[in-house]
Amino acid sequence: MSNQLDKAISLHMRGQFSEARKIYKLILLSDSKDFQANHLLGAMEIQLKNYQLAKNFTEKAIRINPDHHAPYNNLGLILRELNQYNDSLTAYDKAIELKPDYAEAYNNRGVTNRLLEKYQDAICDYDKAIELKPRYAEVYNNRSVAYLARKEYKRAHNDCCTAIELNFNYPEAYYNRGQISMEIGQLDEAVLDFNSAINLRNNYSDAYYLRGVTFFILQKYKDSINDFKVAISLNKKFQHAIAQIYNALMITGDWKDIRKTEKILKKKIEENIALTPFIIMNFIDSIKIQNKNLINYNKAYSLNNYQNPKLEKYNNSKIHIGYYSGDFREHVMGFLIAEILKLHNKDNFKITAFSLKNSKTKDSKDTIKDYCDDFLDVQNYTDEDIVSISRDKKIDIAVDLMGHTSFNKISCFSKRLAPIQINYLGYPGSTGIENIDYIIADKFIIPEEFKKFYSEKIIYMPNCYRPHYISKHSNNKFDREYFSLPTTAFVFGCFNNSFKINPDIFFSWMNILKKTNNSVLWLLESNSIFKNNILLEAKKLDLDPTRLIFRERLKTEEHLMTYKFMDLFLDTFPYNAHTTACESLYEGVPVLTRGGDSFASRVGISLLNNLKLEELIANSQEDYVEKALKIASNPKMLKNIKEKLKERIKTTNVFDLKSYVKNLEVAYSVAIDKYNNNEKIDDLYIY
Repeated sequence: MSNQLDKAISLHMRGQFSEARKIYKLILLSDSKDFQANHLLGAMEIQLKNYQLAKNFTEKAIRINPDHHAPYNNLGLILRELNQYNDSLTAYDKAIELKPDYAEAYNNRGVTNRLLEKYQDAICDYDKAIELKPRYAEVYNNRSVAYLARKEYKRAHNDCCTAIELNFNYPEAYYNRGQISMEIGQLDEAVLDFNSAINLRNNYSDAYYLRGVTFFILQKYKDSINDFKVAISLNKKFQHAIAQIYNALMITGDWKDIRKTEKILKKKIEENIALTPFIIMNFIDSIKIQNKNLINYNKAYSLNNYQNPKLEKYNNSKIHIGYYSGDFREHVMGFLIAEILKLHNKDNFKITAFSLKNSKTKDSKDTIKDYCDDFLDVQNYTDEDIVSISRDKKIDIAVDLMGHTSFNKISCFSKRLAPIQINYLGYPGSTGIENIDYIIADKFIIPEEFKKFYSEKIIYMPNCYRPHYISKHSNNKFDREYFSLPTTAFVFGCFNNSFKINPDIFFSWMNILKKTNNSVLWLLESNSIFKNNILLEAKKLDLDPTRLIFRERLKTEEHLMTYKFMDLFLDTFPYNAHTTACESLYEGVPVLTRGGDSFASRVGISLLNNLKLEELIANSQEDYVEKALKIASNPKMLKNIKEKLKERIKTTNVFDLKSYVKNLEVAYSVAIDKYNNNEKIDDLYIY
């Protein structure tokens, strides 16, 4: 029998699992209580990821010899893979009890503790494993993952380096070091480490995916798309990366496969694959489909798996507002929120800003700091730290300025930071997060019939939900010639980001140009690839590409001056202009929009209805083209619209930021009063 066992072990060690299994089972036919055969067969089934089978054999081995440490270690691993984490810990505890110097069991228990987000317990386990086995490369790598989860980047990086020193051919260690470098913005170093991981394991799907993300940040869109495609082909868990591919195609104006990609995305939503909600807004106007994807996304990332704790009533002398954003920097949201903070009534409100992303520009951050009672840089803090700090500071109302956009901390809102939580401004749509109480909107953004698609209750502002900051203008003496614009041409324009410009809207623009003599289209050059692709698309539609004129990005004070050289701003659909629409209108340039059902597609409707310029709202793409042609061919009509716009800016409150902030403060006050009075959270109408 021992010869048979030796042969089975030899085959097992060489990876000839089918042959090894036959011999193990022959041994068990002769003696079903053979400890080694049960234990080793269980271990082999772990390798083959047959966890239920592995559990059966391992538990039988334990019944045969309950005092042997090894099966308990294996059982802990099996239970962990079956997501039975607490039982997994119990098994490891027993293994360590039977063998106190069992480094492998400490390492494995550390992994389970990490999955339970018990990071300090995990680190203690890894420390003990290293004490028992100082050259244990796997433990250093695992400890780096725990440090990374706690945002302790230096320690995480050092552990990865040690793991690589101990095992130069360790793909996971290169991958983890690449992830650390990516998170701290050392993108070139991240790419090098992902390259090393892939060279060591050419089917390493996780490394392909994160290298794709890194290339995207570096604006190497072609490389990014290639890596996402490989990740998808290697591992079904990366099916969601089709959304990132779509985003890269839209940013670069590469529309060859865009229709096919959109069909795939819609199918993925039907199949309950979680896609990045912000990307979906760019081509799906159906709020019903957007909502379905939100449910998929929040479920996939466990964002609604937290209890809704009833926090204490703080009874602060002032209402304490916490603003949470990764955009307290040279960013439109940074400029806008700075103006709101500046106007807050400091006699009644205390303001704390939680910065989720470090700013490289000191001036913008300092400006925001000047308008706050407290400014906290929490980029490298864990969710638990941010939740704890928010509660310790007795934040009454936590305002999320990010939603499902980059650098968000929406998971903190899932765990509840404050008695009242509000989705505001930075993300044009519902978060789908059950613990976020309100979303700020207006009656045009969210009509009554669409309320059912929002997880939040609605705070209805009396005018447009969106405020606008008034920036200084540059002293530069620009003219049309400076931007290569014909002096006498009718200038249609759109300064929206390239990802908002889709084939449908572009086709409409080309129709407008074809039917309007002596006209040009003025666009923002988001990137050179986009410009080249768009010019090719114009040629395909038999339009002279010289009629498309591109403008580079400028500083805000210079950018605002350029609107005066535009005659009519053409909005995008389904993702409308938001900031650029406000800018255009305030600078006196009419905006022609088309509205839809989703939040992002109704911002133009809100602005124009509040300005009482309903004639600039199209109800279809055909109507959009007709209105553009009518305005361009009728100078008197355009002049009349511009005069009305100038007058409405003065007589409506759309651009009155002082009155806007007062209404916002009323909303905050009513919301916290209702909470303190134990009233049910419901829609709020601010008048």
